[in-house]
Amino acid sequence: MQEQEQITVIKTTSVQDKRQVLVEQEELIRQQDEVLDVLHDSVKRLKEISHTLGQELDVQNRLLDGIDQKVENTTDKLKDANKQVKKIEKKVKSPCVIS
Repeated sequence: MQEQEQITVIKTTSVQDKRQVLVEQEELIRQQDEVLDVLHDSVKRLKEISHTLGQELDVQNRLLDGIDQKVENTTDKLKDANKQVKKIEKKVKSPCVIS
C-alpha cells in the first residue's frame, strides 16, 4: 500500500507543478502584454511627433524658399546698381573736352 500512496503523491505533485507552471506562464504573458501596451503607446506617440515634425519642416522649407528668392532678387538689384556705379565712375574719370 505504501507504493500506491507514493504514486498518488507523485501524481498530485505533478498536477500541482503543472498548475504552478501554467500560473507562472499566464503571469509572464500578462506582464508581456503590459510591456507591449506601453511600447504601442510609445510608438504611437513617436508617430504623432514625426508627423508634426514633418509638417514643421514643410513650413520651414517654404520660408527658406521665400528667403532664397528674396536674396536672389536683392543680389540681382545689387549687380545692376554696381553696373550703374561703374558707368558713372567711367564718366567721371573720362577727360572733359571743353570746346
